[in-house]
Amino acid sequence: MLANLQEKCTALLRQIQNWREVQLIYIPQVASLLSQMESPSETSTNTALPYENLPETIPLFMPSSLPDHIRMLPMLHDICQLERQLREPQADDALGDIRRQCRVIQGLWQFKKLNVSGTGNKPNTRLITLYKRFDNKTKRFSQKYQTAWQALRILDPSGSWSMRLRELKDVDIHGPGKDLDGTFSSNSHYEPSWIWLVPRLTSESNNPDGGMHEEEFNDHMRVEWAKAWAHMT
Repeated sequence: MLANLQEKCTALLRQIQNWREVQLIYIPQVASLLSQMESPSETSTNTALPYENLPETIPLFMPSSLPDHIRMLPMLHDICQLERQLREPQADDALGDIRRQCRVIQGLWQFKKLNVSGTGNKPNTRLITLYKRFDNKTKRFSQKYQTAWQALRILDPSGSWSMRLRELKDVDIHGPGKDLDGTFSSNSHYEPSWIWLVPRLTSESNNPDGGMHEEEFNDHMRVEWAKAWAHMT
């Protein structure tokens, strides 16, 4: 496990190093930011990768995260636009992933209600573990969306994207229908989250990665249904 983690850290450091070399060519102003990150006692000539033991903490200094006085330079206009063009599809993809995860989680609770309730603690524990796994994926997609949304808000605050995409809050991540945990009573007025009202991209339904999420869910459900049925009989 530790060896695998170290290997991933090394690979990430290598990718950041490659990125930094290209970045310093197109955005040389980043060099001043890197120099400010170094401690006064730093004597190494390698200024590209501070905090080498924690690669996940190394700031990439994307155009959207640069200080205003650097980002607003005329020579960086095209580079900022390139990031903007990448961030909108990133936000759409992340939102599509969140919707898929919500459908999977709602299907999971439906399965629990119909097949697992009353079969003992062990099946319920397995379902809770499975739920946490999908919930963690949802949180990662939520972070991905928020990163893209924040970048768009900085790079193009009044762009056309702002008519579709909103800030994503925890309370927005639910649906597609009424929750199955009793949050809404039969007489309460249900309002769908805005994430279900955003026009969906055609690529969302054809995304092979999205299919993997639902295929993974179906595999787990077959196993859990068989175990639950065995307990009931």
